[in-house]
Amino acid sequence: QDASMAFKKALIERALGAELGHHLGYPQGAEGPE
Repeated sequence: QDASMAFKKALIERALGAELGHHLGYPQGAEGPE
């Protein structure tokens, strides 16, 4: 069950990161426009 929980958490974090990158126009952790 812990593995399943960790997997779901990783999946959600990846989805949120992709969502942020999509909205901001650049990937998370990348240098954004000044």
